[in-house]
Amino acid sequence: PAEGPLLTHTLQRLDGDAWVAEEAGDAELRHVSCPTTTSCMVAGSDLGRFWSWHSDGTTWRQLPDVVDMRAGGVTGLSCASATWCLLTTTSYSGGGDRSWVWTGGDAWVEQATFPENSGSTVGVSCPAPGDCVAVSNWIGPQAFRLTDGAWSPLALPSLGGGARADDVDCAAPGECAVVGDAGYVDNRPEGLLAVLSGGEWAVAERLGVEA
Repeated sequence: PAEGPLLTHTLQRLDGDAWVAEEAGDAELRHVSCPTTTSCMVAGSDLGRFWSWHSDGTTWRQLPDVVDMRAGGVTGLSCASATWCLLTTTSYSGGGDRSWVWTGGDAWVEQATFPENSGSTVGVSCPAPGDCVAVSNWIGPQAFRLTDGAWSPLALPSLGGGARADDVDCAAPGECAVVGDAGYVDNRPEGLLAVLSGGEWAVAERLGVEA
């Protein structure tokens, strides 16, 4: 019988004109963040373990895997600078999801645990080192902000239990956009866009559009 397709993990870098394949090892990679033209972090995970590679623009180096059964899988990765990245992981062992920080050295260090009943994180954005916003889902979307080394709730407008956040991106501290789904109307999806600016949220919903 014919063999199935051979899956090969790759890293692709745009050199300005074309995409160039680079050595990616034998582990699956699903998250990437590049804060500068010469710095990129990539990460992948399995139950109880995550792995990562960092590029300085010339070579990739693999960081030691983090083996911790409290880490169920990577849910978000954001690098605020060439020497500062934050990674979030789900928790299958009870309690809130967890976050881990890299500060340019050889290892990830556990940063902070999300509050109880924070749900499952789905995205994180760090516009500055130590200042991040993460979104999660648990009976509707939730948002949290990391400041002074701790996560605290960041109030979202009431969007209902059928709504779901999918990702977040912040251009600056306190200036963020959240995308997701607001639910369904007449079996048609409603795309969700929530924008935080000047301390106030503005919410738009688009019928028939999936975010």
